[in-house]
Amino acid sequence: AGTRKGYVEIYTEAYTKKELDELSDFLNTEIGRKWIAKRYEITAKSSEVIKIQLKNDIEELQNKIAKNVREQ
Repeated sequence: AGTRKGYVEIYTEAYTKKELDELSDFLNTEIGRKWIAKRYEITAKSSEVIKIQLKNDIEELQNKIAKNVREQ
């Protein structure tokens, strides 16, 4: 029950009742059900993309810092 209450609070802070009704209507459509089924897979893949980008950004920043230190 506590988890459900937590989600209720999160969603009611973010959306109006009308928006929640519209979201509920969407989730009851074919594409809405597909979105529900695939959301964790998509989130995991998105996280991997972000992880790779952050790794590249960190490497670029480290290279810039190293170059700056060598030039001093």
